[in-house]
Order: sequence, then C-alpha cells, then structure tokens
Amino acid sequence: MDEGQLVVESNGTLLPSVSVVVPTYNRRQNLEPLIARLASDAATTEIVVVVDGSNDDSLEMLERLAEQEPRLRPVAQPNRGLQAARQLGAVSARGEIVVFLDDDVLPSPALVTGHARHHARRSADVVVGYMPVLLPPERQPGQFASYLYASEYEEHCAEQERDPSRILKSLWMGNVSLRREDCVRIGMQSEPFSRVYHEDTDLGLRFHRAGLRATFDRSLLATHLHTRALRAFRSDARSQGIGRWHLRQLHTEVDANLTTALSRDLPAVARALLSACRRAPWVCVAVSTVLSATVVIAGRLRRFGLETNLARVLRRVEQQYGVELAEQRRREVERSAPSLP
Repeated sequence: MDEGQLVVESNGTLLPSVSVVVPTYNRRQNLEPLIARLASDAATTEIVVVVDGSNDDSLEMLERLAEQEPRLRPVAQPNRGLQAARQLGAVSARGEIVVFLDDDVLPSPALVTGHARHHARRSADVVVGYMPVLLPPERQPGQFASYLYASEYEEHCAEQERDPSRILKSLWMGNVSLRREDCVRIGMQSEPFSRVYHEDTDLGLRFHRAGLRATFDRSLLATHLHTRALRAFRSDARSQGIGRWHLRQLHTEVDANLTTALSRDLPAVARALLSACRRAPWVCVAVSTVLSATVVIAGRLRRFGLETNLARVLRRVEQQYGVELAEQRRREVERSAPSLP
C-alpha cells in the first residue's frame, strides 16, 4: 500500500491513517516477524521502528527490510529509554492515529485495522488491546516470571472489564493506540520515568488528567512473547519499586502507603521479611540472595507452585529495596541542597 493511501471499509467507513510505532532495544530476532504481520494489514500506513541504541545490528537489518517494504521507517537514537523512544516515534509518525506496540509481541493479522475502526467511530480516545502471554506447552524450571506475569495480567484485564474507569489509572502499554495530536500535546515521556518501571502508569494517569477516554478490547490481540531470567526479574522488580516511589510523589491518585501496598496479600512470614527490610535496607540484599537460591531449587525440583510463590515474595523484597534506594537518594539530594540564609 502506498503511503497516504486511504482504506475504505465495505460499509463505506473511511479508516484514519495509522502509524505503528515500535520502540526496540536489542531484540533483533523479534522484529522481522512483527513487521511482516503489520505489513500484511491493509490499515497500516507506516511502521516506525525506533532503535534505542541497540548494539545487535537491529538498525542495519531494518534498513535492509525497508528497501523491500516502503512503509517501514527505521529511526535511531542513542540509548535513552523506552519513554524517549515512544516520544521520538510519536513525533516522527505521519498518521492520524499512532498504535504503540512493544517489540516482544506478535500482532494478530488485523490488529491495526481493529484499532483504526475504534478511532473511526470515536469509541474512545485511547484504545487498549489484549496481550496474553504465550506460555509453553509444558512448564520448565526457571519460567516462573512468565507464569506469574501471565496470571497477573489476566487478573488486570478482568478488572478493566469490570471497571473501565481503571483502564487509564492502571495503564499497561504494549498494545495501545491514540490520536497523534494527543501524543504530542500530552507528551509520551516525563521525568523521572526515563529509566524505571511504571512509565505506563504515569502516562495513563496523565492521559486521564487530560480528559481522555479509554476502552479495552480483547479482540485486538497481540501475543506477548514474554521471557525473563532470574537476574532480570530481580532488576525489574527493583526498578518497579523506584517507579512506585516516584508515582507516589507525582500522582495523588496512587496509594500513598507503599508499606501496605507492598505487604498486601502476603503471608505473615513474608510481611515480617519486608518489615526487616524497611528497618535495615541492607537486609533486602541478603534476603533477596537467599530467596533467589530457593526459587532456583524449587524450580529444579519441579515444585512450580512453590517456585511461583517464592518468586512473588522475592519481587516484593526487591521492590521494597527500590523504594528504600529512592528514599536514600531523596535524602542525599536534600542534604546536598544549599540552605537558605
């Protein structure tokens, strides 16, 4: 399809032009099948892939693919994080609508058309699609992160369907569309979420504050090819803790009591561990090390329920450590600030 060509449905509905923005970092192996799916959708006006400082030859591969697919537009930036990549993609986009996809999803063949239809009938300003995790036929040791994520994501989707007002207040990016003018007006990035988790929650709260309306549609399917090793799982959790701390500072809508939030739904022993971590943050490192070892052992013994439950506690401990690190940084900044005369 030539750039700028309009798509008219059989019922006479004119679909808006759509730019798909895919931020990517060192996931070269995912990009070709993702782009092939997007290119097969007639509603795809262009595919903007923002290479965020990757060192796996992603950009070179994309440039070769673009020679065969004129709708593909690779854009490169130094490694500045996911938010900055989304912002650059939105600014670079030429379509009326921007669909943001993560680089570890595989879109269904008519995903872009589905997003475009929502915007053609103006059912909402922000359209959120469905991203179920692709789980293996048989669970193997060490796959706890994907199973934990999959379970919690399904609970999240069910909550959105029960209470649509929660969609923007707890936004999960990865398969989301909105008008390009709203992207630029509100901005896809804000400090201090350039390098920490919960940038999507911050974004959703800013969308809500700007008066945007949201809808969730399970038929807009993009399968999540989720993988996470133990070390990355721990790092992510620590980043989530830092991000939750910043959310509390910036948004009054967020639960101000992080102690209660992190302890919620945990057994008494786990709550006691978190309490010890708060009194002495160095305890987080020791507890996390021990829990990591027990997660590995439980997996090798194929005690998968235990593996998942231990991983859930491990994540809370690392999140608590992230909160403590953010608090420590705040105190350091306050001490270094010049005192007023």
